[in-house]
Amino acid sequence: MQLNIIDLTQPLSNMIGDIEKGNKCLIIKEGKPIAEILPFKKKKEGWKRKIKKVSLPAKGLVDKYIEEERSLS
Repeated sequence: MQLNIIDLTQPLSNMIGDIEKGNKCLIIKEGKPIAEILPFKKKKEGWKRKIKKVSLPAKGLVDKYIEEERSLS
């Protein structure tokens, strides 16, 4: 999609809709490109597993908790 500066005064909802679909928008002033609007790339999930926060009820239960977690794996 290419737009002249004058076209930007029209409603932006159509342009935003196109960008949300993954299209780029090139802004042109006096026949020269001055800006490009790109959609955000979706963040890919990394190779690391998500870790849940652990809260232990009392002191001395850490070893027991670790044994339980290892037996589930």
